[in-house]
Amino acid sequence: REPSHEQGTMSGAVDRKRKKGDDSSAAATAENASKWAKTFEELNEEDQYIYLEEFAAKINRNHLQFLQGVIGFDDGGDEDEDEDED
Repeated sequence: REPSHEQGTMSGAVDRKRKKGDDSSAAATAENASKWAKTFEELNEEDQYIYLEEFAAKINRNHLQFLQGVIGFDDGGDEDEDEDED
């Protein structure tokens, strides 16, 4: 039986240090992303599309699906179906 992290084992201490490092790394990443978003927001529309073209070349299908979920984009075509029902 392995000792739990609550018992103060060495592996628990290492895990806590790793977690703290992950937290600071995540915070730095979030700060960088926020700066990028602010820069993007300040661009004119044409330049935003240039950024998006470069960005699109770097992401994969999973990234795109994630972004669609964040935005709330539904691939189901509900809007088109409503128009056809009239």
